Amino acid sequence: MSDRDKLFEIFDKLDIKYDMLEHPAAESTEEADRYIEGKEGARTKNLFMANRKDRQYYLIVMDDQKMISMKDYNKLLDEKGMHFVEPEKILKILDQEVGIISVFGLINTNQDIKVIFDKDMIDENEIMTFHPDDNTKTVFLKNEDVFKFVNAAGYDYQIFDFKPIKEF
Repeated sequence: MSDRDKLFEIFDKLDIKYDMLEHPAAESTEEADRYIEGKEGARTKNLFMANRKDRQYYLIVMDDQKMISMKDYNKLLDEKGMHFVEPEKILKILDQEVGIISVFGLINTNQDIKVIFDKDMIDENEIMTFHPDDNTKTVFLKNEDVFKFVNAAGYDYQIFDFKPIKEF
């Protein structure tokens, strides 16, 4: 059974309803956005990050238009040395490649990962979009179903207010 088949089987078991749109391979969030233009839902970017020495991993889900500096991640998460995890390590931990990282990778690991959703994205949208481990498809899920999936994968999540920090 492929990871994608396993994913949709989990959706069925959890009674998660979804909409899916097939499109040409999307190599960037901008390109994916063009393929799903006119459809409702937050266009997510999923950042797999770690603190210094990779002692704590973070999967941060936010609107793909939001920009936060690495310095701000350190301050907002009360961490030091925040950085993006190397592609080889992402593949080993989540069994996903850069460009299709999402909460769906949580079913492939038991690694300690803090899952965090951006508050603005949740407040402004009822639906989130993700690639289902394949950049030729986009899945549209209600926020509560995404949270249900994360919990079923064995993870808690936080909703965090990611705002750039203004310095004087």
